[in-house]
Order: sequence, then structure tokens, then C-alpha cells
Amino acid sequence: MEIRTTRELKQFNRFTILNEIIQNQPISRRDLTKNLDASHATVAIIVKELIEEGLVVETELVKSSGGRPPRLLEFKGKDKFLVATEISEGSLSYGIFNLDFELIEKRSFSTQGFIIEEIIEQYLARIKRVLEKHNIRWNQLIGLGISVPGIYEEEQDRLINSTCKLWEEGNLKKEFKKRFQLPIYIENDANLAAYFEWAYGAGKNCSNLIYIYIADGIGGGLIMNNQLYKGVHGKAGEIGHIKVEAKGKRCECGGVGCLETVSSLMAIKEQINGRIEAGAASILRNDGPPPYEGEEIIKAYRQGDPLSREVINRSVDYLINAISGVVNIYDPGLVILGDMHDFIDSEMIERIRAGLKQICFSSIMDKLQIVKKTGDADFQMRTIAAYVFDIWKKDI
Repeated sequence: MEIRTTRELKQFNRFTILNEIIQNQPISRRDLTKNLDASHATVAIIVKELIEEGLVVETELVKSSGGRPPRLLEFKGKDKFLVATEISEGSLSYGIFNLDFELIEKRSFSTQGFIIEEIIEQYLARIKRVLEKHNIRWNQLIGLGISVPGIYEEEQDRLINSTCKLWEEGNLKKEFKKRFQLPIYIENDANLAAYFEWAYGAGKNCSNLIYIYIADGIGGGLIMNNQLYKGVHGKAGEIGHIKVEAKGKRCECGGVGCLETVSSLMAIKEQINGRIEAGAASILRNDGPPPYEGEEIIKAYRQGDPLSREVINRSVDYLINAISGVVNIYDPGLVILGDMHDFIDSEMIERIRAGLKQICFSSIMDKLQIVKKTGDADFQMRTIAAYVFDIWKKDI
């Protein structure tokens, strides 16, 4: 961060001191000055402000070997809240978190048959009911974060190349801001996951990592030199749109033969259901007529169904080729794989690793770690909450 004014310096010091309290609470003023190599005066003034603003509280005295015993400081996160929103095809999920990262309540509702304005109106009414239920006032909210599949172009306030076509039709931030009157933060779901894994999860000690998510689409997020890297136009990390078939299927992005058209769960479902409808044999038929969903197909794959194994193995081969290109270009220390329906297990990770060893630089593969995403039933909700919380800390 480039600091150019006295105001920016104070804001940076406030963030640094508050973040140190959050990371190491309970902590004394003396330890704050020592850990941050800051002056006693700076720490004293900012801590006093944070206490007066209700962000930090003093706890009971600790034992002292002599002199005046120090009071410990803790972050007061239970009195402020944020709203995390996950947009998916046909539904909207949301959760209320306090700033101690405790999930107060999580819900979802169908968005089928509604336009954007109607969905946001419904959403606002639902949020108000949840807040009332938990005796949370509107002015206790610090912001609303939104996870979207696809590319969010902030300058144009538009979502593009998304599996949720409905949400491409409006100006998202404008519509949410108009109704919620809160700071609104919108980010791609894979970018949020990459950031969360770097800041709080499997990549916490890794300065360069790649996050890849396989769902109805395929997304990716990049952390480079401890920063979320989005590129000049916000489109970095879109591994799902690497071309893998010269004469393949037309992709939603307008290209031909993108990885997403052969290796996403939606593509796998389309291929297998199409083959079965055309008469191909499969143990999936034991579950009734098609169409079959992703969870059923992956189960059949693990049971040795020849059709499922043929289609998925081909999809994984394309996935390995796409990952290898990104790995050879960016030379990360870690690749994190996320999925739907437990598609990526330890066996699949080893298969991907073996495939990458055949086509990536050996010097990269000798040190490259490949792991599954952090296991948490509320993972995507927590990625949004963490992102909003960290932006808020820097802006207070």
C-alpha cells in the first residue's frame, strides 16, 4: 500500500492495530507495540478511538510480575453484522454473520419465474424478517457481499459469461444498493474462494496459488505475490474458457471448444444423458429414466459404470491439460481444487497429479502441492463474509 497523506497513514495504522487485535486477542497494548514495532503513543491513541467506537473492549487484568498490571484488548465482533449472498442458477442463498464469523442464520429461496427487481425486493423483505427475529438493527450491518458465477465487470456493473443468465440482464450493484442502502461488494465465486483459502484456509502460508472450481461451470482464481490477481479487465483465472477442442461445442462465452464445454458437471451430465437417451447401456438406468443429476453420475462412476467412466475420464484428461498450462505459466506453490458432489476425492487428486507430472516442468511438480478445498458446509458463504470483513477493516 502506497501511503501519500497523513490521513492514509492513520487509516493504515488503524487497520494494522485492529487486525493485530483480531488475530492475537486477547492482547495487551504493550504486546501491540512490540509486535507491530509501533510507538506507544500511536497504539494508545488508536486503541482509545477503537474502544470509544465500540470495536474493541478491555478485558480483565492479567497477572503482572511488578508494576501496574496490563489490561487485555479484544475485538467486539458480536455487535456488528454482515450479509453474505450466493447467487446460483434458480436460487439465492444468504447468511447473516457477526464479525466473529459466527453464522447467525442461513436460508435460501427459489428465483425461478422472477425478474431481478422482484428477486431483490423479496430478498430485502426476507433479510428484514431475519434481522427482526434476532433483534439486529439495520445500522448494525456493515455491508452486503455477493458471490456470482461468471465475470463481474465492475466499471459496467454487469455480470457476463455466467451460468445464471437471468442476472446478466441488470446492473447488480445499482439494484442492490437502491434497496439495501448498504455498502455492496460483488465478486466472482472462484476469486472469493481463492482469497479465502489464501487468507484463512489451505493456502494461508502460500504467496502464490491457483484455485479451480468444478461445478456447472468451471472457474478459477489466482493469488500472486499475496494479492488476488484479477488482470487488467477482471477476467484473470478463467480457466474454464481455455480452448481444449479445436472443433468443439460453442461455449456460453462465444468461443468454441472451451474446457467448460467438456469438463464441467453440466457438460458431463449433457454427454451422459444424451448417450443414454440414444440407447447407450449404463447402470444409471437402474435408477429410472434420464435425465440423471451430477451426484447420481459420480456415484455410478465410482461403481465402475463403463459409460460414466468413459465420459468423466475424458473430461479429466482435458482438465489436466488445461491445468498444466496455467501451472507452467504461473509456477504456483499450491493448486486447490473445489467441486460439487464430492467429484474431487483423494483418488482423483492423485490422478491429476500423475497427469500433470507427464506434461509440466519437473522442477515445478517437485514442489507443487495439490489439495482439495477447505471442508466446510458453509464454505462459499464464509468466503463472502471474509472478503467483506477484510475490506471493512481496511476502510474503518
